[in-house]
Amino acid sequence: MAQDVDWERLYRETRHRIGNTMQMLLSLLRLQMRQGGDSSQATLQRLEVRMSAAAAAYALARVVPDDAEGGRVVVDFNALIADMAEEARRQVEPDMAPSLKTRLEPVEVSLEDAIPLAIAAMEVLVNAVEHGGPPITVVLGPGPESGWSRLVVEDGGTGVPAANLRKDGIGLRISQSLMRQVQGRLVLDEGPVRLEWPND
Repeated sequence: MAQDVDWERLYRETRHRIGNTMQMLLSLLRLQMRQGGDSSQATLQRLEVRMSAAAAAYALARVVPDDAEGGRVVVDFNALIADMAEEARRQVEPDMAPSLKTRLEPVEVSLEDAIPLAIAAMEVLVNAVEHGGPPITVVLGPGPESGWSRLVVEDGGTGVPAANLRKDGIGLRISQSLMRQVQGRLVLDEGPVRLEWPND
């Protein structure tokens, strides 16, 4: 039988994660500012998008009982991706927003992993909306290995060759770094972009 939820511990952990999230967002902002090239408005818009991804993860967080830990905080990642796909479409003018279809299977992730995963996914989604051709298809489900999950973002463009990652802008490099935080990977080839990570 599940233990009582340890609310005090969950509060401390969540407060710590919020602090870490703010530090991560500040680091991403500093990194983008050092890159140069973007206007101040573009830099702030990108920060807003990343903050919205993190905020959406916190908004969908819920506590589930856990025998070993007395409760843990998780996020329904399928619901989060559905929200972020629409947010990504809002980054362009309404008459320019490409059609976007989703096929999202239920995937649960810890809040700790949901933050970097959400920001990494948002970078990929915005990249597809801004630079890829329609239609855009977003698929969430089992990964290539047992115990893994995968998010696939496919657009009507030609894909992003791995060799071109360095010159394709900071967004995909940020995604690559964030995926390493969750022991996952960003897969780039001539086809769709894929985010793959181990389940908790």
